[in-house]
Amino acid sequence: MTRATLHNSDEIERLDVRIGDTVIIRKAGDIIPEVVEVLKNLRPKGSKPFHFPHHCPSCNSTLVRPEGEVVHRCDNPQCSAIRHERIEHFASRYALNIEGLGKETVEELLAADLISDPGDIFFLSAEDLLGLPLFKERKTEKLLVAIEKARRIPLDRLLFGLGIRHIGRETAEVLSRSLPWPERALSVEEREHASAQTSLFGVGTKTVEVRGVRMDDVAETIKKSSVESIASFSGIGPVVAESLVEWIGDEDNRALLHKLGNGGVVALLPKGSSVEQSFSGKIFVLTGTLPSLGREEAKAMIKDRGGKVSSAVSKKTDFVLAGDDAGSKLQDAKDLGVKIISEEEFRAML
Repeated sequence: MTRATLHNSDEIERLDVRIGDTVIIRKAGDIIPEVVEVLKNLRPKGSKPFHFPHHCPSCNSTLVRPEGEVVHRCDNPQCSAIRHERIEHFASRYALNIEGLGKETVEELLAADLISDPGDIFFLSAEDLLGLPLFKERKTEKLLVAIEKARRIPLDRLLFGLGIRHIGRETAEVLSRSLPWPERALSVEEREHASAQTSLFGVGTKTVEVRGVRMDDVAETIKKSSVESIASFSGIGPVVAESLVEWIGDEDNRALLHKLGNGGVVALLPKGSSVEQSFSGKIFVLTGTLPSLGREEAKAMIKDRGGKVSSAVSKKTDFVLAGDDAGSKLQDAKDLGVKIISEEEFRAML
């Protein structure tokens, strides 16, 4: 661990963390760096408490702290920092996974006024990119290939990538399986530079048939859903439901979905698993590093078989799948008497 963040003013006050302090840090939940204690005997003389700024350092708008929440936020949708983070999140690994569209590239595209929101990504051309300092032909081609691939995106990744407050990866997956999304047979255009072997120049298009959900249908489905109906789904509560309904109520957000549709983006519904639902009703918690399975791979195996994956151990947990360097979750499982299994035992259960 090299750094830990403190964005909770209440926690800063409780710990009495000051500028220049030396602190003890641990991995909370085996992953997230957490400040545990201030070593006050090492505190420099004349140290000053940290006070949260009243204005956004990027656009100078007044920061707000919503009632019942711990973080201060800039609520100016035109803030350049918000625009940057929104686009970077949209392209990130667990969202649309557009390889090559990281922090520096997003900055360069914004500075060149080639993009202003995530929808603009799907209208970039080779000529646009080759005119930028960081772009050569190979890099341009790789990015355009990644963008083309992202036009067919699993619905849960799209919902997560939109950056709707309180909707993380697990919640997005539940929503993608629960709301009545209208799947259609669609004729869509596909750019022929989707192959890395194809020249950037003289790019053509072809029409292909796909089954998916149009972006306007995504907007309409959410718009027709009430807070009560969304909150009734297992794993979804009123906070998430209200956030989703509030998001779709914003005209700019509906316009973004429409722009994504015009850019050829189609959402793909999750497919039902063909394997036996042997983990139906079972809750797993993962901790540590497994010998041969990646964490995401193990999660997918559990979900494919009808199980659920939780981030914390409780009395409702059925199994804790533990690998090397397991942290506090392993001790929690022992304290609660939850069954602990190894990767070998997990594979046998499959």
